[in-house]
Amino acid sequence: MSHRGGNSIRSRITEEPRGWEQDESVRLDLYNSDLWLMIDTDGVNAKPFSHGGFANMWAGAQATYAARRGRVFYEVRIGQNNRDVSAPPEERLMFLLRCGWSPLGAGMVLGEEPLSYGYGGSGKASTDSQFKDYGGPFDSGDVVGCFLEYRDDGVPIISYALDGRSLGVCYMANEARNKPLFPHLLTKNVQFEVNFGQRKPWFPPSEDEAAGGWTQIGRLTDRDRQRNYLPPDKREDCTMLMMCGLPAAGKSVWAEKHCSENADKRYCVLGTNSIIDRLKVMGLPRQRNYHGRWELLIERATKCLNDLFEVACRRKRNYILDQTNVYASAQRRKMAPFDGYRRLAVVVVPEHDEYQRRLDRQRKVEGKEVPDQAIASMKANFSIPSDHDGLFDEVVFTELPRREAEQLVARYNREAAGAAGGGGRGGGRGGGFAGGFHQRHQGTDQQQHSRPYSNYSDNRPHHQQQQYKQERRGGGGGGGWRGGGGGRGRGSGYGFGHGGGGRAY
Repeated sequence: MSHRGGNSIRSRITEEPRGWEQDESVRLDLYNSDLWLMIDTDGVNAKPFSHGGFANMWAGAQATYAARRGRVFYEVRIGQNNRDVSAPPEERLMFLLRCGWSPLGAGMVLGEEPLSYGYGGSGKASTDSQFKDYGGPFDSGDVVGCFLEYRDDGVPIISYALDGRSLGVCYMANEARNKPLFPHLLTKNVQFEVNFGQRKPWFPPSEDEAAGGWTQIGRLTDRDRQRNYLPPDKREDCTMLMMCGLPAAGKSVWAEKHCSENADKRYCVLGTNSIIDRLKVMGLPRQRNYHGRWELLIERATKCLNDLFEVACRRKRNYILDQTNVYASAQRRKMAPFDGYRRLAVVVVPEHDEYQRRLDRQRKVEGKEVPDQAIASMKANFSIPSDHDGLFDEVVFTELPRREAEQLVARYNREAAGAAGGGGRGGGRGGGFAGGFHQRHQGTDQQQHSRPYSNYSDNRPHHQQQQYKQERRGGGGGGGWRGGGGGRGRGSGYGFGHGGGGRAY
């Protein structure tokens, strides 16, 4: 499973073995795991992606079965550090593995949410993002034993061993009373191998421990174990939900709520926000380390997202594509690999004033600064998906109903067209917005991998494009948020062209 950094992403992808979910042995779960963790066909070896932004992302996986009672354990052998790691020089690379236990439906970042318990190679144990010193560090070649004992009252006791040496009790998990717990691994740039019972223990329990009834989790009977969530049976049973809306419209909020309300579907959210959420150190968001360089973070996350598309379409899962997706050509391109899935578009168009409040709040609270010209381009080209062209099985409107949403989007289209005239950012060089930004990015949407705010080509219906061209030739400002001729001119600004004119967005 070794890969060189220069290879294409497709060379790094391991195909999903046919019928793996019918295997009744305990193995690493291809469904309840991160897409960027490559698990071998036997389900015992794994290697995370480490190129680009993946070098700073944790990759996790649960096992296919949990323990319900008794005394059980598994082992993990720490493998080699990935050699195909690439990251900016200012980034501190980490090579770590965390192992432990978590309940059904847990997030993949072990030890950073309630009822999730991990012990890592830095010599720290954690649960609910609360870290403590425990056991000392471990590294490549070491074997960590992960032990779970259910008391008579159902309270699980979690302990570990390092190369056969007991490290003592780590957690008395009272809050997880009577809950089945799954083996859970989390890695950053480190390969690993698990032993759930497919072979004799690397470090067998002592005679006293063996007499106490310790069992490898893979040797439990069906009565003493619980199966993890199962994937859809076939591709046609999978769902792809494509969010559609301007930045800060509320797409991520809706996606998070939908995931929570449909936990059994194990939606995998594909988006730059979800990737950035995984760029953490000791449970702290990596945004704090970027000190305003938000676009750099977005650029790295976008490259990761493009690679994940190559993996996602090869897995039987349910997805939510959490991007703006307002360009018609982008909608078609992104949905094409998911042919056969049930494809739904979820359109998020709040009232205009409410949208402005959300955008301002996002900029102030989260530090996200989507360039004004990017939003203007999205408004100009916003195309509401249709459920009549065969691309989507259904189109859902979460805020404004269809008719009102269509009217507001049409207004955005018209006002953006008006802003492109001479009354916008100057009539020089073809007229402000159209002569500068639009021309430079015309056709970008045809590229295989989009830019962070991506896809600036004109995807509106033909009659709207013709109206837009006429207004550009007219040179006069027209409507909406433009400042009007001569007002608040700011020169060339964001590459919008030269000359006087009002602020056009």
